[in-house]
Amino acid sequence: MQYNTCKRTVLTLVSLCTIFCLSPAFATGLSKSVNVGPKAIGMGGAFVGIADDATAIYHNPAGITQLEGHHFFIGADSLITNLDYTPDGSSTESAEKEFLPVPSFSYVTSVAKPLYMGVGVFFPHGNGGKFPSPSAILTNPNEGRIYSMEIIPTLAYKSDFGLSIGAGFRIVRIQNELKGQIIDLDPDNPGTTVDTIEDLDVSGWALGASFGLFYKPVKYFSFGANLRSIVEKDLDGNVTTGDDPADPINFSTGSPNNSVSLSQTLPMTLNAGFGIYPTDKLTIGLAYQFEKNDSIKEYTATVGALPPIVLAQNWSNTHTIHIGADYKATEDLSVRAGYAKDFNEAIPDQAINRVVGDIAAHEVSAGAAYQIKNLNIGLTWNARFGERDVPAAPPVIPVVTNYKAFIHSISLGIGYKI
Repeated sequence: MQYNTCKRTVLTLVSLCTIFCLSPAFATGLSKSVNVGPKAIGMGGAFVGIADDATAIYHNPAGITQLEGHHFFIGADSLITNLDYTPDGSSTESAEKEFLPVPSFSYVTSVAKPLYMGVGVFFPHGNGGKFPSPSAILTNPNEGRIYSMEIIPTLAYKSDFGLSIGAGFRIVRIQNELKGQIIDLDPDNPGTTVDTIEDLDVSGWALGASFGLFYKPVKYFSFGANLRSIVEKDLDGNVTTGDDPADPINFSTGSPNNSVSLSQTLPMTLNAGFGIYPTDKLTIGLAYQFEKNDSIKEYTATVGALPPIVLAQNWSNTHTIHIGADYKATEDLSVRAGYAKDFNEAIPDQAINRVVGDIAAHEVSAGAAYQIKNLNIGLTWNARFGERDVPAAPPVIPVVTNYKAFIHSISLGIGYKI
């Protein structure tokens, strides 16, 4: 009897944690598909076929063959969250507005040409939310965060006829956090016995790769593509629950602290696009992004010494288009704008909660850059927005809910050439 209670408790715990930790942050949802560097963001993400600054290490490693000499880039991409979650029949629950900055850095050199080398440090994923009060739906957490960092040593080669190929080795750090998650210990009698996950914190290092090609056969046209491999890793950490040692949520250990392991998958993505240069002052970018989310069929979770639990996911592949332009208004000043659109959502309705949602979003961008000799300063504003009605999926989502988000970002970058 005690084992059955523990098993049911663990299943509820892991299901809810997995819904948060493993669902929207790496899908097209509200993870920004345009996420590194003011020029790429300012052009709506239509950068894979242009890739002409040091952030090409992330967007298309083959593009670094356009950079002669030594190029340095340092930047910060800051998210400003605005999330509203409305369960049917209840008032809107609004997350606290937060300012979440993340840094980036890259360096590229042509010292060994036709081999070009570089290294970048980027934070391409960062999302979450913090709500000031409990939700009308029992299973919603109060706070959640997800981060990833990538260190990418890169090598590229440019052939005599102008075709460039490049590859990056991705060293990935992923961290998930969850707080204030009320869980139901007796799903057969909802609401009769509950407890709270005080803190869940899991993290881990993983490895992946990035492959790119770039070709500019004529002055007025270029093409680029980038394949980012799937990354799979078991994230390890601890979950802290109620303080009562006799509480059944403490499983069989008699302690409120338990080790936890969650399998994590970052899906493969493929980006391809063009650069068009009608005049010396105007650059137009077009791009398409495919994210192979159907590789995420299930997740495995283990809490303490109990047997692993397999949870079905069955995500959908997603498709996004990007379009942008950069115009040199004066000799020193460039202005840019862009748009991106997700065509579908990746995550099933059962795997959505108020902390992070998955929306087929619109994205708009605008920015400018100023050149002072070898120094380039860029600033971009971006907004990713949309809403989604999620049908009831008892017992996790007992009523129809509406998720609405407007995520701003401000990207500042400084590039310097020697």
